[in-house]
Amino acid sequence: MNFDTFSPALFKASQEYLSQRISRRQFMQQCLLAGVGFSSPWLLSGCDRKKTQDTIEKATDTLSDHSAGTSSSDQHKFLKTVGGRYKGTKIRIVSESTPPSIATNNLAQKEFSPLTGIEVEWVQLPLERVFAQIVSDTSLQRGTNDIYYLDQA
Repeated sequence: MNFDTFSPALFKASQEYLSQRISRRQFMQQCLLAGVGFSSPWLLSGCDRKKTQDTIEKATDTLSDHSAGTSSSDQHKFLKTVGGRYKGTKIRIVSESTPPSIATNNLAQKEFSPLTGIEVEWVQLPLERVFAQIVSDTSLQRGTNDIYYLDQA
């Protein structure tokens, strides 16, 4: 059976969603009204990777007067003077790949590293792999990573 003959309303909703005329929430509401439920992680996830990346890039391109990227700010002066002492140092961070960690990494590459000379290698993985790496690194006392970035949840 073709999907378009099964339910014209669902077919129309899927076409509108795929052409970005309705939001994911509106699409899910239409499906639920038709009695169709989803358990797909992609459909249930709150963020579309492309849209999230675009939002992060726009946000990190906006510098405030207090940003380290603004040469007259206290943060800029601090990173230049204090952070400059550690020029050539490399910091390895591992975290879950989330919008906040992506944004923080972008800011580190854009503002922190150029001002301090400290290289930041930020590895972003699925949460299960972050946990596995933490357990492995600590139990074997490898010290592979300098920082483990985990959210408070």
